[in-house]
Amino acid sequence: MDKDIWNKELGHFAGGSYSFASVKGNIGADTFSRVEIGRRSIFLGIYDGHGQCNSDASKFVDQNLFDKIIEDIKRENFFTEYTLSLCLNRLESDYMNRVRAQMHQSPDITASGASCLVAVVIGDTLYLGSLGDCVAIMGVEERGSFRGNLLTPVENVNVMTERNKYLEDHGLNAICEVDGVYKIKDNLEVTNSIGDACYKFPECAAVA
Repeated sequence: MDKDIWNKELGHFAGGSYSFASVKGNIGADTFSRVEIGRRSIFLGIYDGHGQCNSDASKFVDQNLFDKIIEDIKRENFFTEYTLSLCLNRLESDYMNRVRAQMHQSPDITASGASCLVAVVIGDTLYLGSLGDCVAIMGVEERGSFRGNLLTPVENVNVMTERNKYLEDHGLNAICEVDGVYKIKDNLEVTNSIGDACYKFPECAAVA
């Protein structure tokens, strides 16, 4: 199987039918996708890595997020988008603990980050969670034509509302313009992510 391109033809579960295809935009980049099919549910995760050690954060998310969600469902016996948000927050905390434990031996890990998109379908209900600029778009048919509806926010400093919010929180010198593209500290564009410790915590920036 080509690890950069994979798909599944039409299948069925209790909530209806499904199919999927995954194609990496940059062949060989450290982006991971995961699909899990249950009797009544579907899990979809897309984790887009970036930074000097760009596979570390996205690989960590790929290896841990699904299990955290399953643990929460079994413990609470229900699921909401708030539950999904809590899972992402706990994953971020776990990854930061990993970074702090390894950053003096591997300084590049402080610049590793991942944008994430997670979709969970249980029955006929869709739950979404996202960080960074991985987004969900729903295709809608109207009068014989199709259009796309954006379902999740784009957390990137090149979106004016996100840029203004980031400047309010971090000061006017936090963002610069490089060749027509806005970036945080000359490098990062996403305003929310798993990882990117050197942009979030002074003690991590000192070793980056």
